[in-house]
Amino acid sequence: MSEVSVLRLLLSSGPRFARDAVGPVLVFYVGWKLVGLTTAVLGATTFALATFVWERRHARAGLGAALGLTIALTQAAAGLATGSPIAYFVPGIVANSVYGVAFIVSVALGRPLAGIFAQDTYAFPPAMRASATFRRVFSRVSLAWGTYLLLRSAVRLLTLSWRDVDVIVAVNILTGVPFTAALTTWSIWYGVRGFRRSDEWRAALGVALIAMLVLGAVAPARADQAADIVADADRYRRPADSFVWKITITSQEAKKAPSVDGFEVFAKTGGRVFVKFVAPPRSVGRSLLALGRDLWIYLPDAGKPVRIPLSQRLVGQVANGDIARADYAGDYDATLRGEEAIEGVPCHVLDLNAKTKDVTYAVIKYWVASDGRRPVKAEFYAGTGTLLKTGAFENFRDVAGHTLATRLTLTDAIRKDRRSVLDYGEVVIRNLPDKYFDKNYMKTLD
Repeated sequence: MSEVSVLRLLLSSGPRFARDAVGPVLVFYVGWKLVGLTTAVLGATTFALATFVWERRHARAGLGAALGLTIALTQAAAGLATGSPIAYFVPGIVANSVYGVAFIVSVALGRPLAGIFAQDTYAFPPAMRASATFRRVFSRVSLAWGTYLLLRSAVRLLTLSWRDVDVIVAVNILTGVPFTAALTTWSIWYGVRGFRRSDEWRAALGVALIAMLVLGAVAPARADQAADIVADADRYRRPADSFVWKITITSQEAKKAPSVDGFEVFAKTGGRVFVKFVAPPRSVGRSLLALGRDLWIYLPDAGKPVRIPLSQRLVGQVANGDIARADYAGDYDATLRGEEAIEGVPCHVLDLNAKTKDVTYAVIKYWVASDGRRPVKAEFYAGTGTLLKTGAFENFRDVAGHTLATRLTLTDAIRKDRRSVLDYGEVVIRNLPDKYFDKNYMKTLD
């Protein structure tokens, strides 16, 4: 990448870092000077909370804002409990020390923390996140940030002995904004430089830079196109607004007999899905209920619904969300990455990044046929960038007047002998009563 790319990344992230670093401190200081401690604490806490909400509403992880909110809440507790403006600053110093140690320890664990923060600024593709270059570059960045945070904590701790709020605030700002800005600039520059110099990613980043410079003006249009492609592909996985669909899942593994599980899926608009277990006999009586991204399981022995995640394994290679939720367009932000042929079929290649953490997969790489926009293939990734499994959409046929993918084959990314085949059988299009989608009816649905 060029300096233009570095500048763009810096302009998108720099102001947010500065806001998170000194915003609550400045609000506290002004409130303390003008009114008093309680107003200062409430003002700083409200600022941190508003910042966090803003980040989440703009579909960002908001890690800096989340950390700022955590510190603000602990500072508020300390300040109000002691009635001392000096004590208000102690939790922040402790937290900075902990974060400094965490950055350094993350390098020793091979999971550099700086890489996680970097993903809040730039959507790294899964393959890049899993690369040796990513770990090497962000390990060094993590060490730099860890050292800075520990030194900053030591200076601020020493300043507390002066017991002068004016001095404490001044030192907080002087050890915050200038150094944070400089280290952020260096981190972005070093990260871009590290990827550009690596044999692993040099060519790919050259193409990416050209795309940024040449296609930057049409990025919003491409985003809309990507969203439309995903929405069209979803229609091949959902026959109607209200329906009942029988699904058989056959799970296979080397040296083991196949297992067969049967389900009856009741679905209605609004993300409402009821899943009844119908086979094998030992599973009969169990059920799932999805209301949007909220999911419950009913087990006869438990006697009441229990909340579970969509990402939890159901059977074989199948997660709960694979049958209880089929709304890629609603759950993911799509980016069109290019074109590629899969077994001779020209396809759009898209990266789908989860809008929230409560969906089935963090990232999906998705191949959708250019002609007709039917789903062809998918790779499903964890938030760490680890490839979990691959999916192949097959057996397209007319069902109740709709062309649908009636088979999905999920294969483990490491053990290729482990796979689950979802066969979508009989479909009944009918208007389902709302009572089916109430937790109180989970054990009585017929």
